[in-house]
Order: sequence, then structure tokens, then C-alpha cells
Amino acid sequence: SQPLAQVRDPPLHYALISRMQQEFFMVTEQLPDQGRVLVPGLTMGVLGQDYVGTDSQSMPIHATYANILEDRFRKSGIMHLMAVSGGHFVLLAGLVRRLGRWLLMDRRLTAVMIASMYVLLAAAMFPGDSVTRALIMGMMGAASHAMGRRSQALSALCWTVVGVLVVSPGMSTSYGFALSSAAVLGIVLFAGRLSRVLGHVLPHSLAEMMAMTIAAQLFTLPIQVLMEPELPLLSVPANLLVAPFVGLSTITGLMSLALAWCMPWLAGVFAWVSSWGTLVMERVAMWLGSNEMATLPWKDGVVGAALILLAELGIGALLVLVTRQVKRVRQPEAGLPGIRFGSVWRVRLTLWIEESRRLLSGDSS
Repeated sequence: SQPLAQVRDPPLHYALISRMQQEFFMVTEQLPDQGRVLVPGLTMGVLGQDYVGTDSQSMPIHATYANILEDRFRKSGIMHLMAVSGGHFVLLAGLVRRLGRWLLMDRRLTAVMIASMYVLLAAAMFPGDSVTRALIMGMMGAASHAMGRRSQALSALCWTVVGVLVVSPGMSTSYGFALSSAAVLGIVLFAGRLSRVLGHVLPHSLAEMMAMTIAAQLFTLPIQVLMEPELPLLSVPANLLVAPFVGLSTITGLMSLALAWCMPWLAGVFAWVSSWGTLVMERVAMWLGSNEMATLPWKDGVVGAALILLAELGIGALLVLVTRQVKRVRQPEAGLPGIRFGSVWRVRLTLWIEESRRLLSGDSS
């Protein structure tokens, strides 16, 4: 029943981060409603209507519009744009690496800069399980870069999941952590293969974007069904339409967040540029999300997740059979010299078992 009171002053770094976030929301309040909702969501994972604590006297965001916008994003399959994902860390690391190459910096110094940027980015974002996953994987990638080794995303993901679950078993029930990990697993395993297949009929850049979307959806759909018993049928075209604007809006939003506390006028310019990209996302979500064919009702619960998993396995098996039939039709005529050599799963499994036996037994022969 007593009023809220401050017990002690916050640490300096928390106070600075809070000041940055407050000033950033003050800057975004000068934008149209779609920018006030989406720019903070895309930048730091908090939608404009969910933020509490600003002292501004500006008009509040229309609640009906905000709810409709969030629902349309969900139905169109681009709800991940309203939260912080690994894409933020990838974009930031790419910029730091390019700067390091341009300045001819030592790779160890570049790795330290990347790790520092990761920590600052995670601290400035809204806390989330997907941010935790991206931060740990990013630190592993920075360590690999410092040692001059190529980062292995699959290995880093496995170590991240195992380590997080050992330290915090409660994360096993987190939908955010599961969706983030499943999306990365799908992209690592199948994005390259799908891109090569789609590259035969589509331009290279378009094939890469479509492959990443499909690969992520394959692994996240069973988890999405547990959360919401429906399938987003238009998620692939929606992601393709907004993909060219996501990177620019994210980078300009982060620059606005970084400058809002010291140069609000320049931060306002970056926020305005970011809002132009989010405007495209809003139009795409409103257009596709309002379509009656945007979603397909599905069985809810564990049964629904198992059904969608069986459906994906069946479609995958059908595609494998069709591919094999096409390869047999295209085989050279009998009697020609040479024999066909191909790596099948049995050969790969045998080699893996043999290498594992040698590793465990210490036999180097």
C-alpha cells in the first residue's frame, strides 16, 4: 500500500542504458504511429505501445491500431521483426569486420571489438531468451575469429543449447529460446542446400532469401503450432517483400538508439529513415495479414506439433524420391566408361562411426 520509492541509486552503466532507452523513446514519439510501434520493436524488442515511463505529453498510440498491427504481423508470418534476433548481432559483426579490414587491423583486436559490441548490444536490448542465445553464439564466433579459425555455427549452437540448459534448466520451457535455436538450426542445415536448388530457377539473391525463410520455417513450425494452432501460409512472400528493408531499418534504428542521449536531432534523422523501412513492413503485413488465406487452422497442442512434423517429413521424403528418379533418368547411357560415384547417408554414417571410434580409443592409425 506504500508508494514506490527508490532504495538506492542504480549502477552507472544501468543508469546510462536507461537514459539511452528513455531518450530513444522520446525521439520515436515524433514519428507516425507505425514508426512509434515498429521502430522500437525492430531496434530493441519493445513495441512502442508496451513502453511505460516516458514523461512526454504527446498523444498515446491508438490501442486498436497497435493491436491490429500486431495481429497482422503474426498472421503474415513476420512476427519475428517485432523482436530482437540474431540478425542484429550478425549485422553489427559484419560492420565491425569490414571496418577492421579497411583499417588493416589485427584479427585479435577486431575480435575484441566484435565481442565488446555484442555485450553493449545485448545490454541495450530488452532482455530475452533469443538475445541470450545470440550473445553466447556471437561470443563463440568472436573467439574463433581471434584464433584465426572459421566459425562453425552448428557446433556453436549445440554448445550454446547444452550449456544454457545445464546452467538454467528452466530455459527448456522457453518458447523464445526454442524458436531462436530452431530457426538457426534450420538455416545452418538446409539454407545452403535450398539456395543451390532454388538458384536453378531464381536469381541468386532471391534464392538465398527464400531458402533462409523456408529453412527457418521448417524447424519453427512445430513450435509455432504449440503457441498458436494455425499455419502462416504467406510467410515466405511476406519475408521476401520486407527482407530488402530489414537491414537498413535495423542499422539506422540502432544508430538512433546510440545517439539519442547525446545528439537527439541526429537520432531523429536515423529514426525517421528507419521508419520508412518499417512503413514497408506495415503495408506488407496489413495487405497479406488481412487475406483470408493468410493462415490455415491446425490441430493445437502436442498432437498438432507432431502432425506438422510428420507432414514435413513426408514432404521431404517425397522430394528425395522425386530427386532420385530425376537423377536416374539423367544418368548416362549404359556402356560408357567409368562408374557413378555419389555420397549417400550410409557412407557418411559409417565414416562418422569409424572416426568417433578412433577418437574415443585414441587410435591415430
